[in-house]
Amino acid sequence: MFDNEKILITTSENWGDSLPSCKSDEKKQLDYPIQHFPVVMREAIKCISEYVQCPISMAAQCVIGAISHIAQRNVNAPHPYVKDGEPCSLFLLSEGQSGSRKSSAKTIADHSIKEYERLQYDRYRRNDRQWQKKFLGNEKKEHKSCLAETKEPKDPSSVFSDITIESLLGLYIDGFVTNVSISSDEAAQFFAGHTMKSETRNQALATFTKLFDDGYVERTRSKSNLNGSGRAYDVRLTFNLQGQREVLIKALQDPVLRGQGFLARFILTVPENLAGQRFQDKEHQSKDINTDSRMIIYWERCSDLLNDSSDHQRYVIPLDEEAKKVDLAFYNEIESLQAKGKCYEYLQAFASRASQLARRLATVFTYFQGEAFINKQILLAACDVIRFSLNEWLRYTEIELDKESDAEKLIKNLIRKCKQKNTNLILKNLGLKGAPLHLRKIKDFDVCLNELIELKYIRLKIINNTTYLELNPALLK
Repeated sequence: MFDNEKILITTSENWGDSLPSCKSDEKKQLDYPIQHFPVVMREAIKCISEYVQCPISMAAQCVIGAISHIAQRNVNAPHPYVKDGEPCSLFLLSEGQSGSRKSSAKTIADHSIKEYERLQYDRYRRNDRQWQKKFLGNEKKEHKSCLAETKEPKDPSSVFSDITIESLLGLYIDGFVTNVSISSDEAAQFFAGHTMKSETRNQALATFTKLFDDGYVERTRSKSNLNGSGRAYDVRLTFNLQGQREVLIKALQDPVLRGQGFLARFILTVPENLAGQRFQDKEHQSKDINTDSRMIIYWERCSDLLNDSSDHQRYVIPLDEEAKKVDLAFYNEIESLQAKGKCYEYLQAFASRASQLARRLATVFTYFQGEAFINKQILLAACDVIRFSLNEWLRYTEIELDKESDAEKLIKNLIRKCKQKNTNLILKNLGLKGAPLHLRKIKDFDVCLNELIELKYIRLKIINNTTYLELNPALLK
């Protein structure tokens, strides 16, 4: 227990040197960095945000998700050790409350994909009816030769809002799909669905991470299983999920989802809720997004890429010489921030993938723009997005970092209490009562308190023989 007579109690306003990095300090929300995006993408994002009245970050994630789905068919991202590169597929996760306009933003961003899927499905249905007529019109003995002459048409659908891992594996292994998106504005369909609740969840997560990393899946089943064993190479998966906090917080706190590195592969945004600010006037209501040139150009570009033949082998979009320098600098920047005492010390699973995600995102940008090389400006734009995402993971304070020290947990509690009371002064006894459960014994509490005093995060103050904790004002800015 502290002996207050042995501690220097001062009324001086000078706290001395600036605070060391505090990992538990609440991170400020950053603006989603679209300023250096390819022009067509950037203008489409602004257009969606303007018409739908949703946050820029929400519109941006929708557009990136759509283009990732398109790009993964034809190109690979550069990899420092693999000549043929790696999948450019992206995993995206956006939080949005009910009524945040996430569905509307996603519908607009995916317009060309939905039109393409509809046309492909209509063609499949016509071909399937013709095949069925021909197949069923033959005698049983002629079925084999009929099958050899004309193969049964395959359902070309590649975007799913709700699909189990077993069904997805079956589609890959049977050759029905090569490039898939799991895309939904109701993330509960995925996180609370059968795949994530079943006894095979760990295996499913391993499959998803393998798909992300290598574009490879395998399954071993008994021969009696009609949807049996097999492997599929060079397959792709994009995740574009949006959901409410009540759903996402359970998933983001799940130690299995985080421990297996599944969540670490996601680019995250947690935008501000704009409800109460989305006023309209006659001018706004008279506008038509379907005639806005910004969206028309974006939709046409998506359609052109979708209609480009996907039969050829994927090719790698390499970094040019200037981009290589940016890639190296970004890697070293994020690596240095994972050191002890730095902001990503306890976010290493996420931060260690920063360079990989930036190269993938830059590949998607470059493919959409029609360039042969990833240039410096595009990679810088991608790096900005990944920095933004890492800040979002840090800012999502409801997620308890497994290795947070007791002192970090305590100062987080004290900061929250002081902000609620709009003061930097709090009774020591009140701080003790609100501390994490395992710190509510005075001996353990004072050990952490001593550490925070040494760091100049707090100091003791005696007023009328009552002990207060005074927080460094810098913590509350």
